[in-house]
Amino acid sequence: MTLPVTRRRSASSCVRQWGSENCGASRGAGDRKRWPGRPVCTEAFRALDRAHWAHSSDDIDFAALRGKTVGVVGAGASAVDNAGEALEAGAARVAMLVRRPDVPRINRGMGIGSPGMWHGFNRLTLAQRWSIVQHIADHAIPPPRDSMLRCSRHKNFSIIAGCTPLRVWLDERRVRLETSRGSLVFDYLILCTGFAVAWDRRPELAGLAPYVVRWRDRFQPAAGDDYEQAG
Repeated sequence: MTLPVTRRRSASSCVRQWGSENCGASRGAGDRKRWPGRPVCTEAFRALDRAHWAHSSDDIDFAALRGKTVGVVGAGASAVDNAGEALEAGAARVAMLVRRPDVPRINRGMGIGSPGMWHGFNRLTLAQRWSIVQHIADHAIPPPRDSMLRCSRHKNFSIIAGCTPLRVWLDERRVRLETSRGSLVFDYLILCTGFAVAWDRRPELAGLAPYVVRWRDRFQPAAGDDYEQAG
């Protein structure tokens, strides 16, 4: 979807079009290069030979994964989509590594589209608004049901829950992961770890950045909350 990006100079002035480009309303494979941010990836993974791993935002040659053992790090929509692609391309085994005790099943963010939320959210205190945002983040958005069924119909697909990667290195040209569930070995890893939004890295958004009020400009979350969401 292409959306006009606009900026309002003042309450009485007209709205001026700032730019027009895909702003992430659709994030399919063709839109990967357009997403306004950078892939979230630790230095440990970045240090690995890129022949053995990719981020979900990369152009992945799934045909090359035929007969391979593939690890998919993540539990969101991109994780199950990439797992499904690998399985259908003939991967020998695909395991989805999930840090949480289980894959999220209930979309607690659905309520934000209700009329009550649209009309009442701005009347809540900042602490109340943050608690809603944090609650949704704490429980995560589940992957689409059909996407999960696309994977679960394959007998060579598995989910390893409660699995946090701790160390990663190459061992005889295979990727070895030391995790909270023990040692795992894969031929290839796909990191479906999301993006860090960076307005200043997108030309159509960078000009708007000075006019955007972020959470951190107005609110200090309680200790233990995910402050990364505060922008």
